[in-house]
Amino acid sequence: MSIALRWSGPISIAAALLMASVSIAPAEAVVRAEDEAGIRWAVAPAPAADGGARQVLLIDAQPGETLSDTVDVSNLGASALTLDVYATDALNTESGDFTLLPASEPPQDAGTWISLDAGRVEVAPATAVRIPITISVPDDATPGDHAAGIVASRFVAGPAGGSGLAVDQRVGTRVFVRVAGALAPGFELTISGVDYNPWLFPVANPAARVDYEIRNTGNVALGGDLGGRLTGPFGLPLGGGPSAPVPLVLPGQSVHGTLSSSDALPIGLLDAAVTLTSDTETPFGTVDAVIVETSQRVPAVPWVVVVILLAGVAALVVRGVRRRRRRRSTAGAPADAAAPAAAAPADAADPVGEVAEAAPDSVDRTGGDLLDDPAAADRVH
Repeated sequence: MSIALRWSGPISIAAALLMASVSIAPAEAVVRAEDEAGIRWAVAPAPAADGGARQVLLIDAQPGETLSDTVDVSNLGASALTLDVYATDALNTESGDFTLLPASEPPQDAGTWISLDAGRVEVAPATAVRIPITISVPDDATPGDHAAGIVASRFVAGPAGGSGLAVDQRVGTRVFVRVAGALAPGFELTISGVDYNPWLFPVANPAARVDYEIRNTGNVALGGDLGGRLTGPFGLPLGGGPSAPVPLVLPGQSVHGTLSSSDALPIGLLDAAVTLTSDTETPFGTVDAVIVETSQRVPAVPWVVVVILLAGVAALVVRGVRRRRRRRSTAGAPADAAAPAAAAPADAADPVGEVAEAAPDSVDRTGGDLLDDPAAADRVH
């Protein structure tokens, strides 16, 4: 269901906060709307030929083909209703819900292919009106899935001349048209950010948050499953693998989401990897599975632990330096006092050295005298 609010009279901030949009319920055969006065209505595909209820309108078509079907608009309340009925394009919300274009935006795709025999219907209490529809597929329609919706809308004007709200309440049913041709399922997966803060470790295990974007790049509406993996250096597992289902993503549409893990241990680096595996079942049958993976690396440093370790190392270094200085000062004082005493014997030994140096001169001179005086030499012999 989608509710759009229109202003009647001056706009106030408080009233602006009341504006809302609610998407169509994903898997109900009948989608209902109800206001505070108990006015209720619903829109759904008419039962199949065998009488079975249909949740959505599924239409297989060739380019250029024209097909017909019917929808039922039911008044579930006790008062008569006047409802506007029309077709428009479908899209995904950011979180992946199936929704329809606002009433103010004209359709550009399958919403333009659908025409209704009645644009406005009067529905008596506790009755239903069956409305024929025609689906005219263009000759140049691209192969694959095209999504739309058929809306039953009730507009309630605000107080005349007042500053109240005008409310446009809408309910709709899904329409999928698959145009014949080559099917090419495809996804693009992107990690838009990794939020990881290990400051509280080891007091508390840090949580990792991985924000991702999924874009359907093919021509088949697909859902699937998303799994995350957190690893450290050399592929060491750091945390459990978070997972999440992927809603049905329409071709050309993008959805955003988050995977979280609360037990990612910080050991320097964190690799966040995300893998998307598509469903093989589609509204029209099976297709080949699509598997895409991407990853992003972020620092994972336990800074509290690092600071504590650095402080401990610094304390040990300072302690060692102080101890070494004390040893040097203790060993240096006796050495300085003993230095003069050790120098005195060295000075006393100097004359001996002089005598030792002079002795050869005396010997030389004596030897020289003997050689110069032959008589002395004879006396020696």
